[in-house]
Amino acid sequence: MADLKNVLDRALENVRPTEKQVKAMERKVAAATKKLKSSMKGIDAEIFVGGSYGKGTWLPGSDVDIFVRFNLRYNNISDLLAKAVMKTFPDARRVRGSRDYFQTKGFEFIPIYKITKNSEARNIMDFSPFHVGFVNEFLENPGEVRLLKCFCKANGVYGAETHTQAFSGYVLELLIIAYGGFVHTLNEISNRQPKIHIDFGVQHKMSKPKLKSPIVIHDPVQPDRNAAAALNYRNFYRFVYAAKTFLDRPSIEFFKDHTLKIKDVRTRSKCRGTKLFVRRIKAKGVHNIFFAKLAKNLRRIRTKCEANGFVVYDHGFIEGTDCAHVYFEFMTLKTCKTRRHLGPPLHTDEHTTSFVQKWEGNAVYGPYVWENKIAFDITKETDPVTFVSGLVDRL
Repeated sequence: MADLKNVLDRALENVRPTEKQVKAMERKVAAATKKLKSSMKGIDAEIFVGGSYGKGTWLPGSDVDIFVRFNLRYNNISDLLAKAVMKTFPDARRVRGSRDYFQTKGFEFIPIYKITKNSEARNIMDFSPFHVGFVNEFLENPGEVRLLKCFCKANGVYGAETHTQAFSGYVLELLIIAYGGFVHTLNEISNRQPKIHIDFGVQHKMSKPKLKSPIVIHDPVQPDRNAAAALNYRNFYRFVYAAKTFLDRPSIEFFKDHTLKIKDVRTRSKCRGTKLFVRRIKAKGVHNIFFAKLAKNLRRIRTKCEANGFVVYDHGFIEGTDCAHVYFEFMTLKTCKTRRHLGPPLHTDEHTTSFVQKWEGNAVYGPYVWENKIAFDITKETDPVTFVSGLVDRL
């Protein structure tokens, strides 16, 4: 078994930016901020470099978040920033959100208000400089965060988007600050039962929806906010399993990309003996919104499949830059030729006659009574792949 310290040293060497990378990033950020500043003359705003780069926890290849902090007197700050960004970075694209921001290669430009107290915030993004300030003040070793980020990314539990529901970078930074390091964090989280509560000396009453996650972190910048609210139980336990296994058998493999790929889905389905449906879908519109809607639609399709007698063993999608691979695994290869179609409750007697008249010439069998309703047996698709294919085609 590999020595834990040796594994961590090797992993850190892989995720710590080299001196050459650091200097290249410094030049890149300085050039971008200088260009943006020159195109914002006459506007009462200041540029603030935040995100993981501003906290010193960035990984090689990460985008840099550049915040533009506007005076509170302005309205429509996304439109104000749009003029400056498009003038300086013509290839940038506008990303729709609770407040629109802008993306270009290597950068995100985010409009926020320059607030001095929580009550002035008009959007959660306005707190971002405070997050940077807290992390910079209390984080002792950025390398520990880099290890944890790499570990979570490699094991498919990184990202707080609606369709991901895992650990955000900020949450990982708070965990390292709270527990003191990478190994301590793995030990603490994997050996405690949810709900795990973490605060930084300031607690605030939270509403019930904010307390649904397995880890509740009182944001030190916004005590009434659960910083880990996006985390779901499935990803929590995936993290727990990865942490326990790593601590028991340390290996550099835990820091290599093991996220699910479509070839893995095909191999898994073959091992299971399930019937597999795979479809590549082009991503349209705003990336995060598209995948959030896709996740919701696939849950709806699963419900329809099971209502038609097809047992779904597993389903999901694999996220790409401009596409998604949707997959469904079915336990049932064939089902009966009919499904039960129920009419109105008999005791109401309001539409029973019209229901019978509509279906008695088109049904395979019926009418008959099923519990308190009139029912017919109608023809349905018997092959699950054909059935789900029609539903996915309409996405």
